[in-house]
Amino acid sequence: MKQVGVVAVVLLFGAGAITAQKQADQLPKDAQKELEKLQGEWVLKSAERYGMKVEVGGENYVLEIKGVKWIFTGKEKGEFVAIDPKADPKRFDIKSVEEGRNGQVDEAIYKIEGDTLTVCLNQGKEKQRPARFKTGPDQPGTILAVFERVKKK
Repeated sequence: MKQVGVVAVVLLFGAGAITAQKQADQLPKDAQKELEKLQGEWVLKSAERYGMKVEVGGENYVLEIKGVKWIFTGKEKGEFVAIDPKADPKRFDIKSVEEGRNGQVDEAIYKIEGDTLTVCLNQGKEKQRPARFKTGPDQPGTILAVFERVKKK
């Protein structure tokens, strides 16, 4: 089960790749400003799927947000295609560039508290944005992940 959970986390962040500043400029101004807050590297600290904690291995899983690019464990996985910082909770959509998922849009909610980024993302084939920061057995495509910002040295 532990191995399945780690694979699930890796698949989650196989959520799409990108083209940098030009695409960021296509987002509304408030979304561009919010995207700036997300920039940088984030280390995965905890994850949950099917309502159960997934064991994560130390500093092995790093999410990098660079421009509109969503890069997980060193591979471009997707791009931000929409960000709504005015929604409650805040939300974004990521378009996948991964083989087998190319073009699929994953819907997410998120929050930033200090240096902590919490993302609840649905990777199901049906559009189904999570409504809360929680997963359960009835949400097989939903993953909750908590990241900590990597401090620049």
